[in-house]
Amino acid sequence: MSFVKGDELNILNILEDQNVAQRIIKRVQKKLHDMQAHSCMYGQVMTQKGIPTNKEKERYIQLLNKNEEIISKNQLLKDDIRELKKQLEKKQRIIDYYDNIIGKEKPNEDTDED
Repeated sequence: MSFVKGDELNILNILEDQNVAQRIIKRVQKKLHDMQAHSCMYGQVMTQKGIPTNKEKERYIQLLNKNEEIISKNQLLKDDIRELKKQLEKKQRIIDYYDNIIGKEKPNEDTDED
């Protein structure tokens, strides 16, 4: 199997997609971290306070529901991150494959046949 010039464009596109995906993963991980911090904060506030009135009970229930919502979003984000990492690893294997092909062909190009 030989390396074709058109493959260079494909490799560059894969590298660009990989860089974009890595930036997205970093943003999502930061957002996930922030959401987890807020989730912990809600949990600490709720365990430190008593619940004397009905109004405060309703507020407590709302915060618990919000906490559960944040936790479920965190899980979805973690799943998305795992999927993106798998895609990046697959693209990296493709890049490595083409790098091996390029590396094998370079010595052949350098040798002069008289």
